[in-house]
Amino acid sequence: MGTIWKGAISFGLVNIPVRVESATRDTGPRFKMLDGKDNTPIKTLRIRQSDEQPVEYKDLVKGYEYEPGHYVILDDEDFQQVALAVTRTIDIMDFVDESQIDSRYFEKPYYLAVQPGGEKAYALLRKAMRDTSKVAVAKVVFRNREHLAAVKVVGDALVLDLMRFHDELIPLEAVQTPKEEKLSEKEVEMAHQLKAAGEEVALTARTGGDARVVATVERADGSPLTGARVVLSHIDSERGKPRPVRVRSGATDLEGRVAFRDLRAGPAILQVITPEGCGYHLRFSIDEGDPVVFTYALPDPKHRISGEVSAEARGRYRMLRLEGELPRVVAGRRKSEGHVFAVETPVAEDGSFRFPPVPSLGKAEIGGRPARNPNADPVEVVTRPAPAEAVGRDAPAASSISVDR
Repeated sequence: MGTIWKGAISFGLVNIPVRVESATRDTGPRFKMLDGKDNTPIKTLRIRQSDEQPVEYKDLVKGYEYEPGHYVILDDEDFQQVALAVTRTIDIMDFVDESQIDSRYFEKPYYLAVQPGGEKAYALLRKAMRDTSKVAVAKVVFRNREHLAAVKVVGDALVLDLMRFHDELIPLEAVQTPKEEKLSEKEVEMAHQLKAAGEEVALTARTGGDARVVATVERADGSPLTGARVVLSHIDSERGKPRPVRVRSGATDLEGRVAFRDLRAGPAILQVITPEGCGYHLRFSIDEGDPVVFTYALPDPKHRISGEVSAEARGRYRMLRLEGELPRVVAGRRKSEGHVFAVETPVAEDGSFRFPPVPSLGKAEIGGRPARNPNADPVEVVTRPAPAEAVGRDAPAASSISVDR
């Protein structure tokens, strides 16, 4: 990574020398425009609109169109008069909870690497922000433009996230949204259940405990899984049946790590949802005292399961869900009590379906969600991670299921 900018983080009498490095990269394909006759590359010319004559770069000037066809010409001297004072500091103005900042304001992240002599101050600021769960709001002049920015702790690094100003956002009032709809009590209850199962519930987030869980999620090749959604749920028993309560959620950072605080001891479920939509459920126990720290290595997804839903069932089901048991694993020093894999895929109009790559499963079930009620429980169709016929009463019978290794 090349250095883009060198300067210092400044707050109060403290200055921490840092350099700014890229935190993102463009992975999209790059194309060249060619002449279709013989594949010769072409180039773009600057052409006058009036007579389509080419213009040399040295003859170009900048103009502001104050009304159609009328311009005010600006030269270098004009821009120098309004130029910002070039500073080499990231001036911290305040520390706030990240939840107080609307995510629409965040624009682009950069890494802040420490420069010689600033190691201790850098580490102190990082620890203070991590312990208080705060982010810093700052101003910085970057590439001849003043930016609002947030300084965050991600893993062991400080990250400078450039932000948009308020007038750069299109007001929400410009978006067409539905008016207040009349909802039945059953629909509202269903929505609340979905939220409790998959989202962090603010009213129950504090459990009154002091336990902590730190998990590092890795792919099968050992590389960190970044940007995965991780949900941790305590388990309470009611009428003899376990149910998840006090749900917490987070996302893995650039090192594949996620942490949860203020937990209480007892059984829990850790759910990892990969960017591909695959879900891994690991049941374990949280101990009192020392934090639970472990690495969760996802199994190798080397099987491809595909097939075709029978003609009579094609119009009845829109989604298929595959769920299966994974072998008993050891995460760090912790043995899992239950290890489950789940993934969903749509049914195409011709009845075909293909799941994302899945790991080896001891036993698997494929279920279909009826098109008329996609929130209904899946209808079970028993199969195995090998070519087999699907069976099941009132199930979306599959005329064929195949597994490629």
